[in-house]
Amino acid sequence: REARRLLEEGGGRVSRLEAQVEELTAARRADEKKISLLSQKLKKAWEEKDFLQQVNGQVTANQEDLKQRLKLAGSESDKDERIRDLEEQVRDLMVFLEARDKIESASGAEELREGSVEVGESGRAMKLRSLREKTRRR
Repeated sequence: REARRLLEEGGGRVSRLEAQVEELTAARRADEKKISLLSQKLKKAWEEKDFLQQVNGQVTANQEDLKQRLKLAGSESDKDERIRDLEEQVRDLMVFLEARDKIESASGAEELREGSVEVGESGRAMKLRSLREKTRRR
């Protein structure tokens, strides 16, 4: 009897232990699946981080390039403006020299020397003046 009772108790314990082992095995599989999914998410996050760092580096390099281009374009437009101004001055000087030569070689040079000459506005100055007048009317 005692042996039978012990055998039944042992069998019940074994059944409970087997059930616990199955539960723990199922829980372990679920945890391993979660770990696998989280590892995949972590790997994707690291890849995205690396990609974003690369893109950020490219954007920063492009920004620096554009700053340099803008700076260069600004200095070139300043140079162009100075060149135009100097060309106008040279043109005015040439007109003056040609007029002086003609006056000195012409008959009645004394009369012409005492006169005055007015130089009209350049095409650019006329455009600027007309633009200013248009904006004032508004």
